[in-house]
Amino acid sequence: MSVTEAVGRGWSPRTEGVLRRVGWRPGRSVPTSTWEAVLSERGSFAAHEAARRFLSEFGGLVTYGWPADTTVTSSAIRFDPLAAAWQDERFAWASREVGASVHPVGTADEGASFLGTTRPCGSPGSRWCSPFRRRLDTVETGADAGRRWPVETDRVLRAGGWYPGRSIPTETWESLLLQTGDFEMHDAARRFLSEFGAVGMPYRDMSAPLRWAEFQLDPLLALFDAEIIHDLAEQVGVGGLCPLGMRDRGNQYLAMADDGTKVPPHLLDKDTGRVKDAKEELERGLGMPVFRESDGPAVARKAQEHGLIPSPRGRNRSYADFVGDLTGWT
Repeated sequence: MSVTEAVGRGWSPRTEGVLRRVGWRPGRSVPTSTWEAVLSERGSFAAHEAARRFLSEFGGLVTYGWPADTTVTSSAIRFDPLAAAWQDERFAWASREVGASVHPVGTADEGASFLGTTRPCGSPGSRWCSPFRRRLDTVETGADAGRRWPVETDRVLRAGGWYPGRSIPTETWESLLLQTGDFEMHDAARRFLSEFGAVGMPYRDMSAPLRWAEFQLDPLLALFDAEIIHDLAEQVGVGGLCPLGMRDRGNQYLAMADDGTKVPPHLLDKDTGRVKDAKEELERGLGMPVFRESDGPAVARKAQEHGLIPSPRGRNRSYADFVGDLTGWT
């Protein structure tokens, strides 16, 4: 798409640049059936044609580089409508306010704000609030609870969106993983995600009485981490590793080998280079004395000595991108 064509769609050259960097291209099209099926399970959402066209072109992209205003740093925008699951009442209210049907298309502000589109245009939704706890307190376990898994597991899964006989299409995830993430979904992962895809439990304060750790079964959370997943597969000695989701606030991958083996999450710790603020995380965990950036190498060596990490390594993707830009200028 030329600059003239971008302006014709109301885009600035910067907007086109941001979109292209995260995988958009003219004519991009992904199936939306998975999102539509999950949202129809979790509220009175019915995708109109405008939402379907938008998600087909932009769904699955995670963009950086769009500031909220002239003073706020750039905020990530995630074009994935599943964060709005069970929030149909909020979208019904937003629809009444704007006088048109608003359908979810993603989130902004670290997931704190919804993004929605009406037939003629798009508009932000309301603030995020998880109804998981309310569902967990009211859900009834099935008659077979305790046979396939413990009763408590049954409650958590039902509150997270699972039910007996659940089967959703996986084409949307398969297409995006293959197009953008260099993953080919095998049959074992396909069967698992058809039953459990988009099931999860949101992050909670560790002081809460529920002992379960946060998890989210959405393979798109590892969309741009193919290199890391392949490296981890070699380290743990499995083949055909396909992402299923993440747990522990996005610090551990959930993945399945092509023979159906689920790899223990502690073996799939997320690369330290992907932590949003590594210093803040270490300070929270270590307490006093205050952690200094200069202490980083010593901390990594001690962590390796105690078997907490396989090697004190990480990736600086910002620097790699910068080098790539410089190469393109010469």
